[in-house]
Amino acid sequence: MNSKVDVKAHTETYDNLVTYSSVKKEEVKTTAVKKLEDELKKAQEKADKLEKELGEANQKTQAANKEVEKLQAKLDVRTKNIRLKSAKSKKAKQATIRWAKVKNVDGYVVEYSTKANMKSAKKKNVKASTISLTVKNLKKGKKYYVRVRGYKVIDGQKVYTQYSAKKAVKIKK
Repeated sequence: MNSKVDVKAHTETYDNLVTYSSVKKEEVKTTAVKKLEDELKKAQEKADKLEKELGEANQKTQAANKEVEKLQAKLDVRTKNIRLKSAKSKKAKQATIRWAKVKNVDGYVVEYSTKANMKSAKKKNVKASTISLTVKNLKKGKKYYVRVRGYKVIDGQKVYTQYSAKKAVKIKK
């Protein structure tokens, strides 16, 4: 096979005569290959850029999913209801408060006050395994109001359930 191929790549006119220049087959091939290689390189760069964007989008999606899980956990805790079973005073200066156990809480907060609006209420924290609390050093003959709520620690913050209904207890004399 002949290494030279006549190609009408360039024409020139001299004194009404048309002449064609000769171009080597390898030169034509090299030009075409270079063009394809450039296109391939551009396509690869575009693919790399899209892959990077996809990776960033996946990371954002994962972060958003974690945030949704945290919010769902907070919502699950906040919608739980604590049921206050009883508030009784069997001995002078003390009251025993009992409540129903709630799943997936880390502990409970028991509040008690002499005011029905729970202003200046005192608080006692107890573990999740506890379902009763005896409060001591209360005033004899006074009426106390008590309520309970649970909490769960999510990302280092306490998320509280709703309060139970208030119950009143009169302390024995």
